Amino acid sequence: MRRITAIIFCVFLSYSLIFSQTSNKETTAIKIGTPINIDGLLDEPVWNNVPNAIDFLQIHSDRDNPEVVSTTVKILYDNKFLYLSFYCYDSEPEKIFADIRERDKDIRLDDSVYVLISAGFDLNNFYYFGTNMLGAQFDGKISRDALTVVPQWNGKWEAVGRRGDFGWCAEIAIDLSCLGYRPDENISLGLSLSRVVPRLDSIFQKGPLDPAFKVEEMGNLQMLELKRSIKKTELVTHLIATKETGEKFMQGAGLDFSYSFNQMASARTVINPEYVTVEPDNEMVNLSAYELYIPEKRNFFKEIPGGNQQKFGLFYSKRIGDIEGGVSLQGKSGSFEYSGMSVISDKDESNDGSRANYSTFNLKKEFSNSSFLSLTASNKREGGKNYGAAGIDAGIFFSNKFKLSGRFAASYGDYKDNFAFSVGPVYDSDTFHAHLNYIQIGEHFGENVNHIGFIPDDNRKEIDSALVKKFVFQGGSFDYIRYKSNYDIFWGMDDALRGWKIDQSLYLNFRSGWEIGIEHTQEFRLNEDIRGPVLTCGWEPGDYPTTSVNHWWRYFEDFKNHRTKLSSGMDKGNGNLFKLTFSTGENFGLTFWMMEMIKSNRINQGLIIEFYFCSLKYDSNPDLMFRSTSIAMIKTDYLMAKNLHLKGFVQINTAIKKTNVQFLCNYTILPPFASVQFGYQIGDPWFGVAVNKNHQVFLKLSGSF
Repeated sequence: MRRITAIIFCVFLSYSLIFSQTSNKETTAIKIGTPINIDGLLDEPVWNNVPNAIDFLQIHSDRDNPEVVSTTVKILYDNKFLYLSFYCYDSEPEKIFADIRERDKDIRLDDSVYVLISAGFDLNNFYYFGTNMLGAQFDGKISRDALTVVPQWNGKWEAVGRRGDFGWCAEIAIDLSCLGYRPDENISLGLSLSRVVPRLDSIFQKGPLDPAFKVEEMGNLQMLELKRSIKKTELVTHLIATKETGEKFMQGAGLDFSYSFNQMASARTVINPEYVTVEPDNEMVNLSAYELYIPEKRNFFKEIPGGNQQKFGLFYSKRIGDIEGGVSLQGKSGSFEYSGMSVISDKDESNDGSRANYSTFNLKKEFSNSSFLSLTASNKREGGKNYGAAGIDAGIFFSNKFKLSGRFAASYGDYKDNFAFSVGPVYDSDTFHAHLNYIQIGEHFGENVNHIGFIPDDNRKEIDSALVKKFVFQGGSFDYIRYKSNYDIFWGMDDALRGWKIDQSLYLNFRSGWEIGIEHTQEFRLNEDIRGPVLTCGWEPGDYPTTSVNHWWRYFEDFKNHRTKLSSGMDKGNGNLFKLTFSTGENFGLTFWMMEMIKSNRINQGLIIEFYFCSLKYDSNPDLMFRSTSIAMIKTDYLMAKNLHLKGFVQINTAIKKTNVQFLCNYTILPPFASVQFGYQIGDPWFGVAVNKNHQVFLKLSGSF
């Protein structure tokens, strides 16, 4: 294993030397101490160190010949202003046009750039700012449905533009006070950016801001976090007292210490973190023969990168139960990004009271053409023995649309010489996607890695391919139609065919934001190894499919499955979502039907309610293997006052007779330094586990220094 790791590092360093150029690809704003001179020259040295905020830029999928233009955006801020710079590249700079100089005159027939910002907590209204290379100011307020437009609103801001050989550029400074924010406070604002090129864009499609911003997309703003001066150190301590049915009164204490080396690098240490206040895992139906991937909700683990779940993931935090303590490190330096973690688990009473150490490390380098190389290593040490893997990920971009990606990993543990790799080309544009991947996972690769990683199925040679096409309409009721086709076939390492799967889907999106779709799946499994119960595939934290005998057993048979799903829904953004699906077909020999409904509503700026319901019915219900079930979940999050926060969570899963109830009340008594939290809950928070139906109450005191 040491030799393998040494080889990996050598390859990584060699690749770094070959590609000497670097880039900072981060969608973050950088805080500065000295104001920017708004002159359109963009000659302050600080601009050179700012990452490209391209993720905030709207994609004009209907633009004619988009290869002619590209845009780079950079964001800075200080205690008073938000600064933005636009580099508007154009391969035909002689065709750039600007004529408007007056304020509040429509500039959309000029080459121009635009900024859309949410109006604080008011999720139904937005501020817009636009300028051209002549520095004209076009601003106002607009409602989500675009029925209310206030062009008379004039914000406090500056803009200067200039023409150059590359195209043109613009420099903008927006006074944060005109958006309702106070100096020196943490700000989270919705932001979207756009560029209009009149000769390439369809002008005045519908709505007062088209084509800069489409009305139906105005609610889908990305969040930009503007932090006040970073505290060098932060210590959060807590005292907690709990009482559970049939148990003694318990108390405990812990701490969370963070240290920021600079704005881009930080370290964290936790001792005795409590997870009683963590929201329970969402129960889900599993119609496949494999383990489900469960999203992480514990804050310490959520901050650790590694959730890149391709066909094999080398780190999966849900393998780790409660911990006694741990350390983490993450940061960025130039074109390098790194993160690491090491934790000690609580005593395992079922295993002679032993503890285990879990560690993972990731180092990623990006190159000037967006190519990247990444090294990942994960390890579990228990009883003097190590389990885990080390691997390399790479993506080489031959153009902004075409890349070659791959992954190689070597595992160690109870089985030797177990490797896995994947490789294949990927093509991505605004309206088309295609990939063709070959994946190979060793016969016992998962048995080594699943101590700390996520390997749903090993002993596998696989070809995975997909085509996605988006047909965009210029006018009428339809926005676009999206078609997707996926074909997957796999064999065992002995070259025996194990199965194949074909997915076809068609989705129609209306300009109103409504979407309807149909999906159909045909699937063949030859002598499939089904580990039951298929419905939940749940297990205790730390267990994994090869050894968890309490939850897994084997069933062999050939199956031809087919499933059809109809769906309809609308996502308005900012917490407003509705989706309804109906599925039916034959799954591993049994006819079934399933209905799912998802609904979330933001009632006002402080209250959001989410609801989920699923009903799965089989024509027959053999013991253990297949079970009809109903899953229901309702969640509320209510900021009743600035210092009073209420959260509620109720969930049932009838198949395993599981009930979760959690109520949390957090009151900040000395803002922002101290708070008291009261809670009540029923049930085990882990997915698929229904062994604890006791009632529990707790009181938690915490302080920040």
